[in-house]
Amino acid sequence: MDAVKFFHVMFPFMDASRSDRAIYYEPPEDQKVLLTDFERELIDYHMYFNHFVVVPRGVLQLKYLHALLARGAAVRCEQLDCPIDAVLPMVEGGRAEKGKANLILLKAVTSSDGRPAEEVFRAMDPYALDIWAPDYAPNKPLIRIVFAFDVPREDSCFRIAKKENVDDQQRMFVSYDIWIAGLSPALLGSVNPDTAQEMREILLLCRAQRTRLFPDPHSRDRVPVMLQSFSLRAGGGARYQHWQGWTEDML
Repeated sequence: MDAVKFFHVMFPFMDASRSDRAIYYEPPEDQKVLLTDFERELIDYHMYFNHFVVVPRGVLQLKYLHALLARGAAVRCEQLDCPIDAVLPMVEGGRAEKGKANLILLKAVTSSDGRPAEEVFRAMDPYALDIWAPDYAPNKPLIRIVFAFDVPREDSCFRIAKKENVDDQQRMFVSYDIWIAGLSPALLGSVNPDTAQEMREILLLCRAQRTRLFPDPHSRDRVPVMLQSFSLRAGGGARYQHWQGWTEDML
């Protein structure tokens, strides 16, 4: 789907044309201006992934992300201490060519007050994380999204900011930093009033037991999967030589 539609599905309040807009979050005027600019940046970008592959942190590099995009995959990092949890690729003009790809970096955190954590965004530096090569010069803003799902529903909020980032080596990139706090149906398209409480209970249970719950394909129940077992999932334990072997000379 095109990237604008993706964000409208993910965050329905962004879609000004919705007939049921009144039930969703109403951003302040300054945020509306930024959201208009944000959508303008996404015009002609498309998203083609239909599944996630769990990868070692060293595979979170643009050359590998290009190759994974060719098989319709987005990536999730297997290391729990990584500054990002997942990367969603986008391509401009429908072709995954050099200079045509852009990325959405995702991170889920805990928050005591629901306020944006600037240090979390700073840690999501694509140069420091080797996602971008040192000489890579992006031509479009990076998108970084941080979720704080544990914030009480009454404190749910959304915040978007456009920033010019400069790292210790004077490499500069522009980013749209999006902060989503709470599991509120007014903010998230994947949450509705009937499932919000169940999703919050799953969140609290997963945190308490250090597990993640996945639907059992043979029943309607959700089964716990220990976090440590994710290295056994597809792509999670591959050596770097494996990735290099099937991405060499692709670009």
